[in-house]
Amino acid sequence: MFQKIDSTVTVRIAILSLVATLAANVVRAGMLAAQKADPEGKRPKLRFYNSATGSISALLKRAAKDGARLAIGPLQKPAVKKLAGPTELPIPVLALNQVTTAAKPSNLYQFSLAPESKVSELVNKVWDEGYRKGVVLYPKGKRGNRMSQAFRRQ
Repeated sequence: MFQKIDSTVTVRIAILSLVATLAANVVRAGMLAAQKADPEGKRPKLRFYNSATGSISALLKRAAKDGARLAIGPLQKPAVKKLAGPTELPIPVLALNQVTTAAKPSNLYQFSLAPESKVSELVNKVWDEGYRKGVVLYPKGKRGNRMSQAFRRQ
């Protein structure tokens, strides 16, 4: 799964994101802040790639060829879905969104803050604890509606 990385070698990380979006700017700022929080000699080398240009698979291959040991991104679901096919990826990828597929590469990791994923975790936990009925209180608005619908689907 993961390889142990030599702590004396600078780790190269590819960041796959759209360039001119608010979400991309937030991701970029967070990555750079995290990088600066590490001691100077142990900071990973970050390289940003624009995921809006060309094929996401080709972009990932290019990042691997450039020396990246890990990729973070993409954020867009269609791009994550393309990476989630049955073909193994050239380097491990931490996608910043989540898709459901029958088969996915063993080195594709998905991270999402979508309310549906949180609902699923909660439903599984209370089900495992033996609860079979419940009441759902949710905020008014688009996000609350998504949460409510996710509970009903479970």
